[in-house]
Amino acid sequence: MLLAARPRLVALVGQIGEDAGLAVPDGHAVRYLDQVESGNAVQVRDWTGTRAPLHAVPSGLVLLAEWPAEALNAFLAGDLERVTGKTVVDPAAIRARLDRVRSEGSCWAFEEFAEGIASVAAPVREARGRPVAAVHVHGPAYRFPGEGREAAVAAAVAATAASVSRELVAASVA
Repeated sequence: MLLAARPRLVALVGQIGEDAGLAVPDGHAVRYLDQVESGNAVQVRDWTGTRAPLHAVPSGLVLLAEWPAEALNAFLAGDLERVTGKTVVDPAAIRARLDRVRSEGSCWAFEEFAEGIASVAAPVREARGRPVAAVHVHGPAYRFPGEGREAAVAAAVAATAASVSRELVAASVA
């Protein structure tokens, strides 16, 4: 998966101008596998190897959106960690976000996992359509995504995730 994703993440960084990465599910968290840095003087730290709660980051939310109802209900009934003052921990609010993820195909978060950081993610899917990873872009909230750029940035991230998905599917049938 890293081999399929890396060149696409590099292209995404060139297109968006902020750091891009790949995350995979790890229990009730996501683990960041890779990050491509932008050339900006002010950057977000490299999150590679870090685990983050599913509900606190867009990469987790796009994966959580397709959990079976029983598993999702159990997860939301648990103790949801408030990582920052902006982390959404209300189960009803999370369900509403997951509905939007299902209809829009991507998810934004603003300072929910780390203060000062905005991020957007979209799912990477395997041959049967199940999400197995997430592509994300993040940057300092004072400049990212930029006024009026949310939809365009989310579309670029979703297109990159779809490209990685196609590569994974092609590799699985080859």
